[in-house]
Amino acid sequence: WTKITAIAAGYSHTVGLRNDGTVVAVGDNGKGQCDVSGWTDIVAIAAGNYHTVGLRKNGTVVVAGANGAGQCNVIGWTDIVAVAAGNSHTVGLRSDGTVVAVGDNRSGQCDVRTSPETAAASTDKAENNASVTEKENPLSKARAGSIITFGTYEQDNDTSNGAEPIEWLVLAKEENRILVISRYGLDCQRYHINSNPVTWESCRLRTWLNDSFLNAAFTSEEQALIPEVTVSAVRNPDYRVNQGKDTTDRVFLLSIDEANRYFPSDAARDCKLTEYAKVMGHESSYFCHWWLRTIGNNSRNVATVLGDTIQSDGFYSGNDDIAVRPAMWIEVGS
Repeated sequence: WTKITAIAAGYSHTVGLRNDGTVVAVGDNGKGQCDVSGWTDIVAIAAGNYHTVGLRKNGTVVVAGANGAGQCNVIGWTDIVAVAAGNSHTVGLRSDGTVVAVGDNRSGQCDVRTSPETAAASTDKAENNASVTEKENPLSKARAGSIITFGTYEQDNDTSNGAEPIEWLVLAKEENRILVISRYGLDCQRYHINSNPVTWESCRLRTWLNDSFLNAAFTSEEQALIPEVTVSAVRNPDYRVNQGKDTTDRVFLLSIDEANRYFPSDAARDCKLTEYAKVMGHESSYFCHWWLRTIGNNSRNVATVLGDTIQSDGFYSGNDDIAVRPAMWIEVGS
């Protein structure tokens, strides 16, 4: 190693930052924690037990390695000026002095959100400096990788305090609208209710998303910003199975093609469950298994994402222990 400007060490691996913004790593690579050869424009590094963190000069963050606790879920981070890593969690310091954290939170190590008083002051300042257009629609500045809040849904499984704001990951921005998917697995629902052959066009989950969920999660004003769009019956790349016809929906699930296209890495597809989704019967409290809309290897199985891996062969459509991550377009104006 030469021209090293910073070093970091995990449980069984060592990382070095070169003065040209590239990164080198040696040691145990069983979780991919040393897969950093493609990193560029890095200005700072950190290492957890089995993951490696890099801060790019544009304020975004890259992570390689284990993601069992969600410690690599940094796709929406921006304006970061410093990073740190614990055993199984990752922390970022923003330029405005606020802090973000993802990963294992069993000891509260990720409870770093801004206090209500500080948040309110920051919001007031931002609103005072915003243009009239931005005040009318604060989503207008969202871009791919941003995390936004829109609508509410029960998430902490405590109905006494009301529904919680839904966080959405922005997957794409096209002209005056954004494509979003819920940041967390929000609920557990069957894709269909019987053992008959099924397609997205005919499934029960499509009806639930565009009726029960839509009306529970969004006010009439919010629903007015969710357009009807054509949802394509895209083929399964691995199996020749009938996918039905294109549909027109406001809320939908991603297809295999979209899950590959819109997430920049396998790790980015991984997500956490809400407490409500766990209580609704998800198969595990430690990872998220969520439905796609693409039919699997036969007309009764449906593709899913298990952890961060797309299961193109699918799972039985009547399973009631698989999570739902709704997707939709939102009109954000110019």
